[in-house]
Amino acid sequence: MTEGLLVATLGSEPVGVCWFLESGTFATGSYLRLLAVKPGLQGQGVGEQLLRAWEARGASAGGGLFLLALDFNEAAHRFYARHGYREMGRLPGFARPGMTEVIIWKPRAVPSQD
Repeated sequence: MTEGLLVATLGSEPVGVCWFLESGTFATGSYLRLLAVKPGLQGQGVGEQLLRAWEARGASAGGGLFLLALDFNEAAHRFYARHGYREMGRLPGFARPGMTEVIIWKPRAVPSQD
């Protein structure tokens, strides 16, 4: 599994980070380990740019794109839903007792056969 790290900068200051596995999730997909944007800069396109860059890197992963988000992180769920991701399942107690991680997935785009 190849790991990747993308950093968004504003001038020379890092303002966002995206850490991922290019493939291997569920034996085929790309996995987003972390997407974080500096407080105060959310909603300005930094997260979207990082997400798009990761999607481009993971585009060849046959199983699509995966990530986990805590069930109470409504802002994250809205963000990913706006970008075509959907909930596929829940993992109660996976990361910590009493917390539920949501499996979020975006299928790989299949080229048209026109």
